[in-house]
Amino acid sequence: MKKLLRLILIFLVFALMAALSAITALACSPEDSNPEHHENIIQTDEEKPTCLRGGYYVLECTVCGMRCTYQTDPAMPHSFGPWEVVQGKEPTCTQSGTKRAYCSTCNKWYEMPAPPTDHFWVIDNRVFATCTTSGYTRFICDDCGTEGDTVTMSALGHKFGAWFTTTQPTCMANGIQKRECTRCGATETKSIAKTDHKFGAWFTTTQPTCMANGIQKRECTQCSVTETKSIAKTDHKFGAWFTTTQPTCMEKGIQTRECTYCGVTERREAAKTDHNWDAGKVVAQPTTSQEGVMQWMCNVCGTIRTNPIPKLKPGTTAAPRATPTPAPTASPRTSATASPTASPNAAASASPGISPTASPGASISGTADSDGKNGDRGEKNGFGENTVGKDVPQKNEKNNVQAAERSFSVGTILVCTLVPTLLIVAVVVFLLVWRKKKRQV
Repeated sequence: MKKLLRLILIFLVFALMAALSAITALACSPEDSNPEHHENIIQTDEEKPTCLRGGYYVLECTVCGMRCTYQTDPAMPHSFGPWEVVQGKEPTCTQSGTKRAYCSTCNKWYEMPAPPTDHFWVIDNRVFATCTTSGYTRFICDDCGTEGDTVTMSALGHKFGAWFTTTQPTCMANGIQKRECTRCGATETKSIAKTDHKFGAWFTTTQPTCMANGIQKRECTQCSVTETKSIAKTDHKFGAWFTTTQPTCMEKGIQTRECTYCGVTERREAAKTDHNWDAGKVVAQPTTSQEGVMQWMCNVCGTIRTNPIPKLKPGTTAAPRATPTPAPTASPRTSATASPTASPNAAASASPGISPTASPGASISGTADSDGKNGDRGEKNGFGENTVGKDVPQKNEKNNVQAAERSFSVGTILVCTLVPTLLIVAVVVFLLVWRKKKRQV
């Protein structure tokens, strides 16, 4: 049974193959241009490409008569010679013409339109522009005579060179400068401002004084114009001071000086002179309980000056006498020219028997002189009884007592504090030494 089935299968395969071949034979048709669908294809015709058409070949089926043409190469380009214008059909400036060329491949003449040649412009007329006028250029076609455009050119303008001076300026007139155009020779001028005056040095025409101003002048070296200016007045030129009223110890003097130019005078005061004191005398002898009095009198104004004499020391029986001394200052004539700042204190400090700390003026009493007026003068000048001088020894004694009491109290305090302290320290040291020795034993 199996062998039978195998034989049937083999038969069916061969039958199917026969059916397929029959179907293929029936499929060959003239309308089908695919050479693979035909059984017997042959090439019947072939042509190479030219400049008129391309190359091709022809395939034909011998069963169904199908015929198909296949292109091989495109058409070749023409091999033209030189183009030439056809006579009678030449192109113009505005109209096209005809031209032709011969192809050596296909051996044939070919024509095509020749474009217009356009206008050939040439200059018909030209006027050049100048510095002040414009110019133009007119064109025309050299072939047909047609007029073309006209090109205008504006004026060029002057081309001036550098300025140069033709007339130099002065302080009286302007100068002139000029320049010239390099193309047309036209010129331009301009003015140069006047120069400043060139003055010389100032010279004095009128000398100034202390009463009037002076005058100075200078002159221009080009035009003789002059300028003047004022010189301020000078100061007064005074001479030396001279005394018109001599000063005394009571009134100031007067000094005067005069200008050598205008006679104007100046005055100033001369300071009072110092008192011209006499040698002095003792008017009251000192005792142990009372001070003495030393007295001086001014030889000029009669002013009296007093100064206390210290008390005598206890136990002294005889009081020392103050010997007369010369005057502490110079004579009234010489003292009149003394410095205004000199004071009676300086002269009084040189007098013997006067305390250096006491001012002579302060110790002058108001004792009246022979006419009874000097007492008042002494009080006005600040001369009175020297109460301060009398209290000076008492104050010194009080200060000495206070200093002694202060030193005593300080010493007492030091003794009361140092002695117990030293005793305590000595006892402590002694106990420490005794204790140490006891330990060693």
